[in-house]
Formats: sequence, C-alpha cells, structure tokens
Amino acid sequence: MNGTGRMFGKWRLSAVAVWCVGAAAVHAQNPGGEETAALPEMVVTAAPGSRDVNTVPANVTVITAKDIAETSARTVPDVLKYSAGVNVADWGGNGRTSDVDIRGFGETAGSNVLVLVDGRRVNAPDLSKTDWTTIPLERIERIEIVRGGAGVLYGDNATAGVINIITKKGRGKPILVSDTHVGSNSEFGQRLSLSGGWGALGYSLDGSYFGTKGHRDNSDFRNRSAGLQLSFDPESWYDFDFSAGVKKDSYGLPGSVTPAQDPESSNSPADNAESTDWYLHFAPTLQLCIPGELILQADYRRRDQHSVFGGYPYDTRLREYSFAPAYAVNFETGRLAHRVQAGLAYTAGDVHVIRAMDWSVWPPVPDTKSDDKYRREVGYFVYDRIKLDSDKLFLDLGCRRSRIKFTYDRHDNQTWDETAARAGLTYAYAPGSKLFAALDKSYRSQLLDEFAGPWWAGGLPIAPQTTRHWQAGVRHRFGSRLTAAATLFQIDTDNEIFFDPATFQNTSYDKTRRRGVELEVLADPTDRLHLFANFTWLNPELKDGAYDGNRIPGVAKQSASAGATVTVPGGLVWDVRGRWVKKHPMISDWSNGKPVADGYIVFDTKVSFTCPKHKWLTVYAGVNNLLDEDYAEYAVASAFDNNLHLYPSPGRTFVAGVKVRKEF
Repeated sequence: MNGTGRMFGKWRLSAVAVWCVGAAAVHAQNPGGEETAALPEMVVTAAPGSRDVNTVPANVTVITAKDIAETSARTVPDVLKYSAGVNVADWGGNGRTSDVDIRGFGETAGSNVLVLVDGRRVNAPDLSKTDWTTIPLERIERIEIVRGGAGVLYGDNATAGVINIITKKGRGKPILVSDTHVGSNSEFGQRLSLSGGWGALGYSLDGSYFGTKGHRDNSDFRNRSAGLQLSFDPESWYDFDFSAGVKKDSYGLPGSVTPAQDPESSNSPADNAESTDWYLHFAPTLQLCIPGELILQADYRRRDQHSVFGGYPYDTRLREYSFAPAYAVNFETGRLAHRVQAGLAYTAGDVHVIRAMDWSVWPPVPDTKSDDKYRREVGYFVYDRIKLDSDKLFLDLGCRRSRIKFTYDRHDNQTWDETAARAGLTYAYAPGSKLFAALDKSYRSQLLDEFAGPWWAGGLPIAPQTTRHWQAGVRHRFGSRLTAAATLFQIDTDNEIFFDPATFQNTSYDKTRRRGVELEVLADPTDRLHLFANFTWLNPELKDGAYDGNRIPGVAKQSASAGATVTVPGGLVWDVRGRWVKKHPMISDWSNGKPVADGYIVFDTKVSFTCPKHKWLTVYAGVNNLLDEDYAEYAVASAFDNNLHLYPSPGRTFVAGVKVRKEF
C-alpha cells in the first residue's frame, strides 16, 4: 500500500465518526422545521477582499467580540485554545509569550503561525516570539483563524495558518467604556476607551493597565498600553485606516522547576525583563481612473528590551519596516468572474544588541561590540479568485516569489530565493455548507537568532524550510440549529528548523510529516443555549534522519474542547468550557527518550449580568481552572538529565469586575 493509502487507512475511524455526527444531526434540526435566515460570515484573511467564509478553501474559524466577552479569557491565547487544531502553551502564566500552535509545530509554532492585527504583521523577526499583551481583548471586533498555508498572500511564517485580529472601528455616537476587574494573585486591571464617528471620520482611543504578582515566585507582571485608531471613508475615490499604539511592561522570569520542587517556587528569582514597544500602521485605498483599486500599506515597529538572565544583562533594540502595495481588480472572461490581486511586498527587520556578555572568556565580561543582525525580504505575488459557477463553485490560484537576504556583523551574508503557491477548490453547495480541497506551498525563513549556531558549535548557516500543506473537508449546516464539520490535512516539511539540545546548535531536520483530522460540532438547540465541541487527532512524525519514526516533541496526538453558553432571561449569561490535551513528548525531546509531559483536563467558567433597566452596567465573575488541576502547558527536556522541566500553569484563579458603557 502506498503512503496515501496508509494515511487514509488510519483515518477510516475518523471518517465513520464524521458520518455518525451527520446522521445524528439530521434528527436534531429545528423541531418546528423553520429555518431562520442568517447573514453570511465574512473573512478578509483567506483571500483578496472580504469574502463569505463559505467560499474559502480552508478550515476557517471566526470568533466575534460577543464570543470573547462571554468567556473568562484574559488574553487572545485564552480565546484561541478552544478552537479545533489549536494548542496553547503559556510558559509565563500571564499570556505574554504563549506559543499558539496550529496543527502541531510544537516548540517552533510561533514561527510557523502568522499573526496579523488589521493586516499588520506582529510576529517578531527574532526569538522573542509574538507578544500577545500588545493586543487587548477589548479592542477586538473579531478573530479569524485560517488553517493551512498562506504564503502566497503573506509570505514568510504562514506555513501552518494565519490568525488575523480585526480591531473595532469607531462609528456613530461617542461611546465611553470603563472596565475594571480584580482577581487572584493580587490581579488588577483597568481599561478606558472612547470611540465614535464624526462624519466620514471614525475614531477609537483606549488605554489600559494590568498587574499581578503572579502564581509563582518572581512571576509578577505589569503592563500599560495605549492605542489610537482612525478610519476615514468619504465615499469618494479614496479611504484610509490609521492606527498607532504603545505598551510598556515589566515581568519576572521564574524559569522551570522539576516535579520534586514546589510548583510555586522559582529557580531564577532574580531574572527579569522590561520592554517598550510601539507601532504605526497606515493603510490607504485608492480608486483609480482605470478599473480596480490600489491598496497601500505601510508599517513601522520599534521595541527596546532590557533583560537579566543569571545576573547577566542583555539589552536589544528591534526595528521592523514594511511596505506592501497591491492592485486588485474584478473582471469577467466568458462565464468566469475573477478577482485578481497582484502586489509587491517589502519587509525589513533588524536587531541591534546594545549590551550582552562575551562568553569566549571566563568569567564572561560585558560586551558592547556591534552585533547587529538584518533581514530583508522583497517579493511579488499574483492571486486569482475565480467564480466558476454562479455563487457555488470557486477556484483559487496564486503564486509568490521572494528574495530574502540576511546581513550579520559576525557572520557571512546569505541570500535565499523562495516560492509559495496555492491551488484550492470550494463548492458552496448550500447556505452555510461547503466542500473544499486545497494544496499550498509555503516557506519559513530563519529568525535572526537562528541564522547560525553558536560559535562553539561551528556557527554553520542553515537554510529556510519549505512546507507543502494540503487539506480537504466538509462543513454542513443542518437547518438553522446545527453545523458539523470535518477536515483532513497533511503537512510535509523539508529542512524544518529547530534547536538541537544535544549540540546546542540551530539546525534543520530533513523531513517531517504531520497528518490529522479535525472534527467540529456547533449546536443551538434553543435561542438561549449554544453548544460546541471539537476533537483533533494528529500524528506528528519525524521522517528519515537520525530520529526517523519518532514523534515531533511538544505535540499531543489527541486534544478536544467542549463548552456551553446559556442566556437566561433577565440579562444573565453563563459560559462553561473545558479542554483536554493528551500526554506528549517534552519540548526538545527529539529522541523520545525522556519522560513524557502529562496530559490534562481544565475547565473555565464565567457568569455575567447586564441590568435590563440599566443596560449600561455589566457585572461579571469567573473562575479559571475550576477543578484546580495541577498541570503545565509547557515542559522542556534537558540534555543533562531525565527530569521533567516544568513551567507550571496557574491553579484555580478567580476574577470579578464591572463594565460601564455610556453613549453620549
């Protein structure tokens, strides 16, 4: 039997399960036999222009502001972790540096999942990963999770999927919102926002503070942020969006503990960090004299960070620039309707090491020599979304070509040429229902800290990784009360970049393969009860090479989530949800010879009440880790012992708050 045959053989049980879900759903339709009309769910991430999610050749999840408000989430990763195929590992316990993993990339998930805010890239070009606390939940209009490769539209990092966060735009009368909460571990949060519109101009301003002493020694966290968003749409030949933001934080770095140690203790009581991070985003759209529109986007970011590890200081400055002009046009050829977008993309990032330690001597001494690192990417792309048959059959085709150049003060310069491509087909055979299949080729280049290994390991340069990601699935709506979905996927990666703890060197693994299935059910038995459940089976495997046949570390083969939201007459909303993650090899355990990280089941709940007579007032209370589970989302293997090195997750925590909304 060939590889494809073996793969589908292992998926037969899942296919039977999907069929059973569908068969049961037929009997769970609206008892009255009436179907309520629903507006199409639109996404902007998966293809040029806003389009119905039912026409996208991918498994897509849309999370609205209402969905977020009903949960006990404090950060974006708290929201994402209940989605199919998504796993979150928070090693700090505060959400700042959580790894959000789509379809099993483990410790390198942060480099294989592209995160956008209103189309602005927020992935860092170094190993600092995505700082999720730069994105307050209260600013978010919706979150789009698009699984699968998206390198044609977005270039680097979009190998496993894209998370696009769309923020709220001001419109209408001025609205002032104050949200204050307190919680366990001396937690306190305050957020103020003002939004509205004045003619063609929409505006939104907000500021927030969050502080906690943390659930472990030296895990305190303080975060202050402010943001401004302007949108101008005079219904003329142009419009634009502008946003800017700044945040300043400070936090302890408690490090790992072994199972024999107190989970609230710290082995690095003096390690700490602080940073200042700000950005500018400008995106005008111009309607030209010729058909079509010119879409321009420019972004700038700067982050200054000071850290102390083991008593040694490390100070860096990161800067990022990007400019992405694109031209989009709609036209017809015979019976085919096209929307074509073609564009250029320039992104640049550099890290300047202001102060570090020189480890070539012992004891190490402060080193202020230049160690600047630069990355430049220039590319062009064409993407065609073709409507083949009325509003039912869609074909997506696209290609991107990019040149990536690295410049190092202490290494030889390197240049790489990379290609991304997409072919996808979607059949929207009924409202809310679709069949789809897609094949994507994408790439992930080296981070600035990954370009070469340390000097004592030879400092050998490594190449970018390339990924072929295919998926096929069905989403079917049974009446107006139930939707069921199943997606099969396979991800083959060449030269996957990782850190080898045995050699202390960044290197590449020849071939890896991830294949799996995502099952999802959404149900609304009544207008006041919403239910969801999902299950993910994943086989993450190392192919060929030294670890042929081993599992990719840091990835669970099975995970599931389920929950319910109940709306009680009188303004009361109760949400309860849980997630299960099976035991798995520790991060960096490429040999699969270390003890495995334990699985866990965690439940969260929240109750909120909006006064019927005074709808400007909402009070809420929540409990995370309701059953006080002793667990760790993040566990790392050491090359020197067989211990579990755990970053313990918080135990049971409480939060309560009040939200006041005043319209002028």
